[in-house]
Amino acid sequence: MKYLFFDIECANCYGGKCKICEFGYVLTDDSFSIKEKEVIVINPAAPFENYVIKNMLAYPEGVYRSSKKFPAFYNKIGAYVTDPDTIVIGHTIDADAKYINDDCERYNLPFFKYDFHDIKFIYSSYLGIEDEVGLEKMCDYLQIQGPKHAHRSVDDALATMAVTKEISKRAGLSLSELIEKYPRGNGKTENGIITTVVKEERAAQKAREEEFLLSKGISLDNVFEGEHYRDFFKFLDGVQRTEKLTKCEFTGKTLSVSNNYQKYHFKEMINLVQILNNHGCTFRQKASECSYFVKYDFSDIDGNLLECSRLKQVLEANEKGADIKIITFSDMLEVLGIEEKELSETPLPDFSLYDTRKSINTYKKEEQNKTEYKSGKSETNLGSLLAGKIKN
Repeated sequence: MKYLFFDIECANCYGGKCKICEFGYVLTDDSFSIKEKEVIVINPAAPFENYVIKNMLAYPEGVYRSSKKFPAFYNKIGAYVTDPDTIVIGHTIDADAKYINDDCERYNLPFFKYDFHDIKFIYSSYLGIEDEVGLEKMCDYLQIQGPKHAHRSVDDALATMAVTKEISKRAGLSLSELIEKYPRGNGKTENGIITTVVKEERAAQKAREEEFLLSKGISLDNVFEGEHYRDFFKFLDGVQRTEKLTKCEFTGKTLSVSNNYQKYHFKEMINLVQILNNHGCTFRQKASECSYFVKYDFSDIDGNLLECSRLKQVLEANEKGADIKIITFSDMLEVLGIEEKELSETPLPDFSLYDTRKSINTYKKEEQNKTEYKSGKSETNLGSLLAGKIKN
């Protein structure tokens, strides 16, 4: 049995398709004695991303440009990865397998079919940890030589081989036995489709979580992720009162809400921020600097009460002398004089009105310059534009 360790570098991944510029590999016997070692320099026939040029290229750009394109090395690479007597292994190797698939598709070449194994998950399984650890940190922990040139493909392949060899030595197992004992690193590519044990585990877990949320009456479209983050922070930057000020206990104060609630209630959080603003209260993400903190208990799929990082920050701040009042969600609704259903029934604003927002972190500034929209010679602020759009 032979072991193939390989790593790939790309010129760019524009459009979600990666263009290979290096294929570095190390071929050993089953005792980890190196039989072959090479970096295949490939002309990507595509622009190099600026970040790649500044931080990742092991050779001058002209070296890549003067080389042959991927089809010239197709058969050689295929012979290595598809050899039935060879175990293929890498670090985050599912990404490398994708890069090969991308170039096969780009040049209308048949996809390769082969199994592969990811040292990242063998390593974490061996140590009994959940973290996904980078190659250099693995080498540091195992006290072995890391890659001499980070992102030079053959050096990363050598480091992957060294990590695998060291784990094999410490565990007293051959690579085949490691793979059998720690199968979370297993994966394969066939017909351009990549599957891995970890991805299947995560897909199954996600399906369980989605079913759980639906059973709790939580819409998957309402989970605080993706574009919802951008829309929320844009809204925070520009929110204005949409009706006459209604004074209450919160007026002139700041308030933060448990991330246990925010995580699953995007629409409600938008409307809550607006209602708070109409009451002269400012919502803040940083709970440790607020006047009021709204506690919200939520249990996960296994029935465990989720820890709230914001509550932890508030408790620590209070221990140091802060005077943040901790209230329940019901307490907050009572002060505002609303029912929870109003938060979900109120229509959302038009987020396109906030597209001039400068950055995701501007909301952190204590004093913000309100964004203004110009039309001809007149100026209209966000409050005027939004008036009437999110009233009850």
